[in-house]
Amino acid sequence: MVHTDYQIDKGNLKLTMQGRLDADSVAQIWSETIKKLSDIKPSLLEVDATDIEYCDGAGAALLLQLKQRQEKENRQFLIKGLKTEFEQLIKIFDPGQISEYLPEKASLKIVVERAGKGCCKAWNNFKIQISFLGELLVKF
Repeated sequence: MVHTDYQIDKGNLKLTMQGRLDADSVAQIWSETIKKLSDIKPSLLEVDATDIEYCDGAGAALLLQLKQRQEKENRQFLIKGLKTEFEQLIKIFDPGQISEYLPEKASLKIVVERAGKGCCKAWNNFKIQISFLGELLVKF
């Protein structure tokens, strides 16, 4: 079970969460939290996660959804007091974190070279198959 508390101060919203952020509890607070965010449109959303005892993938998804909604509107997002193991979980699910590890886009030259090599390989394999079939038919 998770307990949430909302405090509005000068256009900012502070969301304090206590308890377990798991699939059951997140399902209960997701709509309410997103509605508050949409209604208030805070310039800063500060999530106080100091008293979160447990966080699974659903909890990480909620926190990332809050972050993404704020960033989409060019607003600030801050999480305070989140335990290290939960931070690591969020980093795993955060698409923004993944982009650091993606390879750079291949240039057209590299794509054409790879396509050419693939075609040559396929042609050589095709010639080997034709030779094999020809030898097989000669023996009969």
